[in-house]
Order: sequence, then structure tokens, then C-alpha cells
Amino acid sequence: MDLKNIFKSGPNYTKLKTNLRLMINRLKLLERKRTEIAQKARVEIAEYLRSGKLDRARVRVEHIIREDYAVEAMERIEMYADLLLARSGLIESQTELDPGLEVAVASILWASPRLQAEVPEISAVCQELSTKYGKEFAQACVSNSLESIEVNEKLVSHMSIAAPKANLIEKYLLVIASTYNVKYEADPTVLSEEELASLQLMSSSQPSQRPLTLSQPPAAPSDSVLYYDKPGPQSKLSNPAHNEAAAPNSNLNLPDVPNSGSGNKDVDFNDLEARFNKLKKR
Repeated sequence: MDLKNIFKSGPNYTKLKTNLRLMINRLKLLERKRTEIAQKARVEIAEYLRSGKLDRARVRVEHIIREDYAVEAMERIEMYADLLLARSGLIESQTELDPGLEVAVASILWASPRLQAEVPEISAVCQELSTKYGKEFAQACVSNSLESIEVNEKLVSHMSIAAPKANLIEKYLLVIASTYNVKYEADPTVLSEEELASLQLMSSSQPSQRPLTLSQPPAAPSDSVLYYDKPGPQSKLSNPAHNEAAAPNSNLNLPDVPNSGSGNKDVDFNDLEARFNKLKKR
């Protein structure tokens, strides 16, 4: 019997599940924040295109592309973390890595040093995974040097530090210009005619938007009635004089309600019709 395996401490599965949940929540928050930043930057790029600052717009687009790639990478890591959380029972019951979790585990281990500054919980998750499957396996995943298991290809591409391609930058500029009704002609040496046609078709099928500006909300119509409180039954302790002063249209000269008498419940409909016609003539 190997004494090393007897005294070896196993992973803390409770800690693993807790940090997976925290990691998912933090990733969602970062995704939302980066998406809002990228949306504001699109408005800024549209203004650059409108004012003819094309070089400035191209440089700014590179930031948007990186933000979009980062959001997609975070969404993929979030999906893998959710998968591990859903199959935590399988991780706990099996000593070997399940084939259905190989890419998820390898991708999270690979992304850990690249995301731990923004998502500190991923370090705790990877520590438990390293304890579960071995440090050599974890190091091989970080360097993506395993022969049988590969980190997700799109994740590696989206988290790469390489500069975006020129045709991708032109596509972004065309879509932004079409979205915010800005005239822009793409560089024909970068995009082919087929790519231009497909982008124009895609842009025409989407509703256009105007740049976001800070403006005052529209005024309410003059004849509209705004209720700030729920209408309810009148309180016995309420002040009749206050209710009379607060009632709208209290000065209107309306016809009197016909008095049907306390003992007679029949209503004179001819009298009602005459009063109604009199009111219409006013």
C-alpha cells in the first residue's frame, strides 16, 4: 500500500462548488459591464466617422473588438463553470476525469492565469481541480500541451493578444456606420465585393439607431392625468375640506343629479335624457 496516497489530502468539494458559484456571478457582472462600455464606444466611433476622423475610428474599433472577444471568452468560461457545477456529483464520485468534462476543466485551468486579476475565484477553483487531478495535469493544461485534451480553440483565439485583422476592422466600421446612419465607404482593397454585399444585406435587415444623447424626457400631454397614489376608499378620519380642495376639476358647472326621492327608487329617464342633451349643447 502506498503511504503517500493514504495521507494525501483530497479536494474540498464544498469550497469548489462555492467558488464556482461566485465565479459565475462575477463573470456575469464583468460581461455586463464590458458590454455597456463597448456600446458607448460604438457611439463614439460613429461620431468619429461622421466628422471624418477615420484613422481615429479604426484605432478605437480595435478596442471594441478586444472587448467583444473578452466578453465571448468570459461567456464560454462561465458556461464551463456552470457545467462543472451541474456535474459536481460526478466529479466527487469519480477519481478519473470524465471525458465529458475534459475540455471544460482544461479550458478553465488554461484561462486561470489570464483571468485571475479580474476573477480571483478562478484561482481557488483551479487549486481544487489541481488537487483532484494532479499538478502535472494542471500545468499541462495551462501550457495547452496535452496531446489527448485540447483547450477550446475559440477561447484561445479570443484571448489572444494578436492584433485584429484589417478586414474585421472594416466590417465593424461598416456595421457601426449603418447602425447610426453615418455615411462610410469601406476600403475595397480590404473587403471583397461578396463581403461588402453580405454586410449591406445584413445591415439593411436590422433597424437603424441614432447616437445616444442626453436629453430631457418628453413632456406629458396636457390632457393626461397622472396618478401618483393608488386610488382607495376614503378614510373616516380624512379632512373633507382637504379632499374638496385636492379634487380635480372641482370648479366645473355640471348639471344636478336628479332627485329620485328617498322613498321612491324609480328614476325619471326622460328627465335624465333632457339633462344629458342640455349638457351636450354646452
